[in-house]
Amino acid sequence: MNKNIDTRYITAIIFSFVLVVAVFIFNSKVLNRLSTQSPQDVQQTEENLLNGVAPAASPVNISDSDLSDNYISNAVNASGSYSIWQSMPISVYISENPYKRVVESAFNAYNTSFNGIINFSFVDNPNNAQVKVTFPSQIENTNSDQFISGLTNNFNSGKYIQSSTIQLLTQKNGVNLSSTSVYNTALHEIGHALGINGHSQNRDDVMFAQTLSNRVSSFTARDIATIKIMYSNDDNLINQHTASAGTEKLKEAIRYTREVPNKTAGWINLGNVYYDLKMLPEALEAYKKALQIDPSDSNIYASMGTCYFSSGKYTTAAEFFGYAIERTAEPVEIENYEYMKALSTLSAKKYDDAFVQYSSLINKYPNKKEYLINYLYLCAYLKKPEGKEKLQAFLQANPDANNDKNIQQYKAYYKL
Repeated sequence: MNKNIDTRYITAIIFSFVLVVAVFIFNSKVLNRLSTQSPQDVQQTEENLLNGVAPAASPVNISDSDLSDNYISNAVNASGSYSIWQSMPISVYISENPYKRVVESAFNAYNTSFNGIINFSFVDNPNNAQVKVTFPSQIENTNSDQFISGLTNNFNSGKYIQSSTIQLLTQKNGVNLSSTSVYNTALHEIGHALGINGHSQNRDDVMFAQTLSNRVSSFTARDIATIKIMYSNDDNLINQHTASAGTEKLKEAIRYTREVPNKTAGWINLGNVYYDLKMLPEALEAYKKALQIDPSDSNIYASMGTCYFSSGKYTTAAEFFGYAIERTAEPVEIENYEYMKALSTLSAKKYDDAFVQYSSLINKYPNKKEYLINYLYLCAYLKKPEGKEKLQAFLQANPDANNDKNIQQYKAYYKL
């Protein structure tokens, strides 16, 4: 797959006047180094992958009572927290590309290898997808032989992943990558989309930091045990294996920045680990190093915005979320950054500006309760009459929300 990955997410615990919301944005990059192709059956393997034929894998049967060999301590955040999908199947949209069937094979490999624990289904409309796969021309600004061939962003609310985007490269310097390389990168990135926020230290595992390009990857017992533990949703079981997660992830992150100091991936990963460990000044310094390397990366600005927010520097946080908005065209990222900018502005007590920003959010996303609550607070505080109409429209579209305590508060205020 790739030579070290950065694992980045934005985590903000948000305290507002009438709402407490946890927002996580997880972003993971994989660096890919091409190696020599194996000589004999490469052509047949390539043809099979391009035709969507999943590679035959040796069955790996792991009982729930034998999960001791795993890398769960690398899969969780440095704080020991993690996020997973709440229900199956997970809907997937893959944009049109000659490698589309290759990527479908990678998703199907999860379907056949995890006995129903993981289940993906494919949809034709990106608006109906929880996971979206695209094929950009580049992911990072670099000419290095070690390059980022995959990038995953997870957008989470609390313990559960709400949506995910995966970007996969299919070319380097205008030359097509092998189907095997794209398949292996997809297999790895799907692991991140499932919530694995780090890497295995064993190069045989799918989630090793460097993907293969000369032979098809397949799941090991350690891969399967790790995902089984995560999706057991058993905090006690997970805690048994994650006591030293923070220390180990910090050592790994520092070691990588020393080995490859000119990659944003390493510095972003280091910033994430520092953030998890509540070492906010150190996190900001790491993100600044990443920004010096690639000032066009929206996620770096958003990560810094989250640090400033968590430090109580709300005006600065709003500025950095604004910079992030300017540098992305991804709808999911834009929505999250707009929300965090509005929340930062509200937290800075700039109520008129916050009202404008929340009004925009409500017009774009009228059924998002977390946006509506703060919007209604601002309407009440600034004595804006629009709140009643927006609340009525929301309740008409979402009748189950009538029982929500925050909604009831504003129903009483507006005498509804």
